[in-house]
Amino acid sequence: MRVDVEEDPLCIIISFIDQGTPFNPLTKEMPDTTGMKARERPIGGLGLFMVKQTMDGVAYAYEDGKNILTIRKKTDQITGGITMSETIYQKQGTTLTVKPEGRLDTVTSPALEKELQEHLDGVKDVTMDLAAVEYISSGGLRMMQATEQLLEQKGGALKVINANEYILEVFDLVGFMDVVEVVRS
Repeated sequence: MRVDVEEDPLCIIISFIDQGTPFNPLTKEMPDTTGMKARERPIGGLGLFMVKQTMDGVAYAYEDGKNILTIRKKTDQITGGITMSETIYQKQGTTLTVKPEGRLDTVTSPALEKELQEHLDGVKDVTMDLAAVEYISSGGLRMMQATEQLLEQKGGALKVINANEYILEVFDLVGFMDVVEVVRS
């Protein structure tokens, strides 16, 4: 796979190019985010849905034996930061408060999920304080959904507090408000 990135003062364009079998992901049926509660859906499958909903343009072409998926985003809508910094864990009784910082994406979420699971002994409920999180992708949603399912097996739940407007918009978009309790600040 090859990834090409073009940037100009108005937008960033990213093209994903591979030589695989022709496959147009844009024709794939998008998940129903309204008809079924998010906790009842299989984990995963929201990445392309989120891309289509949040990008300013998404296009597919099959040229010269190559799949080319191109996404475009106006740069005035992009915030900085590409990493997850330190995460603070505070345990009180059977409740764990988790305070991540930075981004919850496909790069940072697996490490946070692994680290979080190491803190879950004796924990029934988790409060995820997103005050210092600026961005969430399908990877972050997947991590939260997996955590909610694990806590539900223990008779507990995941609660999200202090999420910014972008993250709340993503939660609304994919029906995540049905999965976890979200306290708007």
